[in-house]
Amino acid sequence: MTYNKTAFELAHERMRRAPLELTEADFEQLETIDPALETKGREAQRQAQLSLVHKHMPVLQTKDASPADRSRRPLTLKHLEMFADQVGTVLVELMKQNVLPLKERVTALEAKPHVKFTGTFKPGTTYAPGDAATHHGSLWICKAATSGKPGEDHIGWQLAVKSRSIV
Repeated sequence: MTYNKTAFELAHERMRRAPLELTEADFEQLETIDPALETKGREAQRQAQLSLVHKHMPVLQTKDASPADRSRRPLTLKHLEMFADQVGTVLVELMKQNVLPLKERVTALEAKPHVKFTGTFKPGTTYAPGDAATHHGSLWICKAATSGKPGEDHIGWQLAVKSRSIV
């Protein structure tokens, strides 16, 4: 995003006076000047969310409740909407924090060599790690790029399943 003086000034003012009203566009404007401002804005918003929750948290009407607790203002629809929006934002962030590492792990696992059956060994063919070929009834897995013969090239091939017959 590119810097917009008016948008930045509005975002900065919201961060100082009404952090609950900050939007993603505001955070982007704050970040154009200084990434620390974006972090400060998000923290101000989180603190305002917590303050709102604590301020309007229902109080059990018990004989031990203080008069101050009993006189708290009731929640309005606006407060509930803001609270629901903020809960949604927090849930999205938590999902991102938990899903991103899983996506990275799946990508890493998919990048690892995997077994690919190539049929019967053919002399002169170059095999890649993960290729599997049969030779004299046995199944061999290629460990390192090779055009060597299974059973003779011990660096390139690993015996996976031994044949019953001896050739």
